[in-house]
Amino acid sequence: MNELNIPDTWAVSKISQINSLQYGKNLPTKKLTNTGYPVFGANGQIGFYTEYHFEEPQVLITCRGATCGTINISLPKSFITNNSITVIPKKNELYSKKFLEYALIAVDTSKVISGSAQPQITLTNLDKIMLPVPPRSEQERIVKTIDFCFDQITQTHKGLCKLVGLFEKLSIAYQMQAGEWLSSVSLEMLTEERTQRVGVKNSKHRKIGVDNKLGVVDLRVTGKNTFEKYKIVKKGDILYNPMRVNVGSIALYLDEEDAITSPDYIVFSVRNGYSAWLIYNYLKSPYGADEISKKLTGSVRERLYYKKLKEIPFPNPDRRIHMKAEKHLNGINLEVICFLSKINSLLDLTKKSVLKKAFEGRLVPQLAEEGTGHDVVKKIMELN
Repeated sequence: MNELNIPDTWAVSKISQINSLQYGKNLPTKKLTNTGYPVFGANGQIGFYTEYHFEEPQVLITCRGATCGTINISLPKSFITNNSITVIPKKNELYSKKFLEYALIAVDTSKVISGSAQPQITLTNLDKIMLPVPPRSEQERIVKTIDFCFDQITQTHKGLCKLVGLFEKLSIAYQMQAGEWLSSVSLEMLTEERTQRVGVKNSKHRKIGVDNKLGVVDLRVTGKNTFEKYKIVKKGDILYNPMRVNVGSIALYLDEEDAITSPDYIVFSVRNGYSAWLIYNYLKSPYGADEISKKLTGSVRERLYYKKLKEIPFPNPDRRIHMKAEKHLNGINLEVICFLSKINSLLDLTKKSVLKKAFEGRLVPQLAEEGTGHDVVKKIMELN
């Protein structure tokens, strides 16, 4: 956003001119607790602590690690770690915190990320970001319109999630009879952990992760250039984030080309004659989620390692049922996945389009009686 295409009535300001920037505080993970005040780190909320240092929600920019540049919003009474920079409007009555949030989401933060082994954003680099400043009342109208558009997108996405839920129920029905499991075996009998590393620094493989709603997604690896320890993922493999699998961060990889994922992820294959698709849908179902919750370990941050996952009982291991499910449901599943992928891409593009119009002054009309953004910046500077 360094070169902004904005109306004449708007101003452009360095981020530090109208906001206070400060790093969070250091908090070793061993000090996190199971209850207390929310703690926000590089990946949003990471746990709880006995203290907090912000009474109200704050706009945060992740400043270290693979998710560097991500915008998060903290909860009331939160502790912010030094993996985030807090951006606080110097005068909220003149520059809206919600407007700031949307403006930062629209920024290409990759341009201010430095570091190769460990991506980071420094306060000096962050201050290269230029923000649009409309009149305060126009900020409110822009925020209200964005909120409405994003709410419509969220409702559409929820409808799609219901479709996925119905399809998951259909797959589970193949494994049940009269509401009871016919038989079961542990996943150890049906799966095998894949631990193979890519072994080269500059891998050209696709780098993937898992989103609990979108499934397989591209990993943000800005500034990282060594991938030797990343794990190989092959078509038909199931992968998951061990610290977020309990909220659905598990996915089935279906692309023909091999990919690689973070060494922190768990990757496993399904033995011949059994359906990876059925096993994946079972683990995503309420039945599977319940079994996963029983196998989590860790006092502060719970995890699911493969050695515990393989203990999970899988219903109806009959190969004939697996083949029948593959034949009748897998084709439909692929169509559903492709459809949802296209729709989610369109929804994402719609969000980006809304933000682009908003910060080019094309989302709501400018009103002469509202004054100018130059007046806003001047008043903020006078208060410093």
